[in-house]
Amino acid sequence: MDLDTIRTFVVAADAGQFQEAAAELAVTQQAVSKRIAALERNLGV
Repeated sequence: MDLDTIRTFVVAADAGQFQEAAAELAVTQQAVSKRIAALERNLGV
C-alpha cells in the first residue's frame, strides 16, 4: 500500500465522485478507479 493510493482514497471520499477526485489529483478517472481497486484488494474487501 502506498501513499498515493491512500491519498486517492481520501480525496475520492471527500469529493464523493471519482471524476472529481481525478480532476483534483490531476489524473484520469481510470487511474482513480485502479488505485481504489488496488486498495480494496490489499485490504481484502
